[in-house]
Amino acid sequence: MLDLSNLSQSIQVTFNKQSEKQRSDHRICLNTSIDIARFLLEFGLSFRGHDESESSKNKGLFLGLSEWLEKRLPDVDRVIFKYAPKNDMMTSPKIQKDIVSACAQKTVKAIIDDLGGDYFGILIDEFKDISHHEQMALALRYVDKKGQVNEPFIGLIRVGDTSAKTLKEAIYSLLLKHSLSP
Repeated sequence: MLDLSNLSQSIQVTFNKQSEKQRSDHRICLNTSIDIARFLLEFGLSFRGHDESESSKNKGLFLGLSEWLEKRLPDVDRVIFKYAPKNDMMTSPKIQKDIVSACAQKTVKAIIDDLGGDYFGILIDEFKDISHHEQMALALRYVDKKGQVNEPFIGLIRVGDTSAKTLKEAIYSLLLKHSLSP
């Protein structure tokens, strides 16, 4: 109780004491991870390898590109891997998934903005993944302002079964999630 009542030990005070250099280093580390993720996403490349241990020669593209950048850019070398705290390297699979999720949200928002409330069609495909779970992929088909037909992928939803009712509910839920009228 005494520790909690001591205001000089509060989280806010500690956060405010963080130096501008630490903030800058954190920004460099985060921006590097975001840039690598965007590069891998743009080319549809996998992020992770089978063995990401220190001794592995092929750790996957995300860690491989991180090491490559670390060797070539002094600012990145200063804040990634060797010098970063073990819990703040911005390279964990969870961080990678968070970055990918944020990129996906921005991409879908840009697609919805491009659609601009016009008419669209939906393309649905259902399949079983490697663990035998039913999934449904949804893409939109629309004509943009330049007169070109676009068919961007919007989302993937796990469904319990492939009955018409279940698929309809999943489609409605995905469309409503993105504020699209069924």
